[in-house]
Amino acid sequence: MGYVSDQNVVDDCGCSFYWPGEERKSAAKQIFSSDFGDTVWMNLDGQDVRLRRIKSDESMENIKKGRRHYEIYEYAGLQIRLDYLATWTCEADMPESESCEVTYYDLKITFTKGGQHSSTRAKGLCGC
Repeated sequence: MGYVSDQNVVDDCGCSFYWPGEERKSAAKQIFSSDFGDTVWMNLDGQDVRLRRIKSDESMENIKKGRRHYEIYEYAGLQIRLDYLATWTCEADMPESESCEVTYYDLKITFTKGGQHSSTRAKGLCGC
């Protein structure tokens, strides 16, 4: 898994995830990019690929701090499970703000192929 080459693959609202420690840098490069699950991009084996969602436990609306949910994607026999943990929400951390539309997440990415599993961590945000 590497950096998504085209950092503009998702326009406007969506999710952007980075290696831990890079998520707040101004020139950080994304390792995962989505427009809330409909169009999802990752860089696998050196090329940007679009993933197909096969399962999700619920939508990403009305998220509360501490909430967990998952999505499962598939690409060329590889299954990719994303486990989200909401770590910061406007409602919990800035209740006076009416315009804040961003939620921060810790993300566990698990790859499964042929019974073999590997996982990595990412940090990022979803919003507009």
